[in-house]
Amino acid sequence: MSIFSSPVVLSLMTAMLYGVGAPMMKITGQSGVSSSAATFSYGVALITLAFLWPSNSIVFASSKALALGALTGIILAFGFAFALHALAQPTGYVTLVVALVAFYPLVSVGIEMGFMDVQVQSKLGMVSGVILIVAGGFIVAISSGEGVQ
Repeated sequence: MSIFSSPVVLSLMTAMLYGVGAPMMKITGQSGVSSSAATFSYGVALITLAFLWPSNSIVFASSKALALGALTGIILAFGFAFALHALAQPTGYVTLVVALVAFYPLVSVGIEMGFMDVQVQSKLGMVSGVILIVAGGFIVAISSGEGVQ
């Protein structure tokens, strides 16, 4: 089995890269790079990676897939741009911004449980886990001493 086919390995790699990426975004903003320039760089890197990613499937099998892919890309790009812009602010402390951004599992689980045909063994366990993650993020955010501004 390739590491590119294991959801657990890929998720852990994502967490590690996001963990490194958030402070790097703050450092980038402090070095004088505008958030729009950094967002553009991210877009170029993402497009390049999309073409280099090891895959045996057709990128867009239908016009519906193309439309959903484009919509997903736009949504994620705006999310990235907002996070980057938040970190570029003088009061955009990494601990605060990253902790608040970590609220996204509530949205994801809500959409998955409410609108997608996904069978979950224990919805209570899943929701409880997400609530604990979000509560931890909130505690980190308020513990940063900066408060929500």
